[in-house]
Amino acid sequence: YNENRNQIDDRIREQQEADRIRNLPGQPNHIKFKQFSGYINVINRNNGSNDDGGGRALFYWLTQAQSRPDSKPLILWLNGGK
Repeated sequence: YNENRNQIDDRIREQQEADRIRNLPGQPNHIKFKQFSGYINVINRNNGSNDDGGGRALFYWLTQAQSRPDSKPLILWLNGGK
């Protein structure tokens, strides 16, 4: 169990680093918070798989709080779409 859990944790950390935004045009070089951006595949309800979800994915952009992010609430904002 622990070995499997460690493998999952490693994959999560790898994906987090792949989605991490390190710099943006016009952004100061030494910001004190982390940002992440990427896509989350939508599960195909017809067969329960996430094969391609009809080519659909949700875009996300996570910006951590500047101070004590572990104690701040998470707000999820989704724009409408088709």
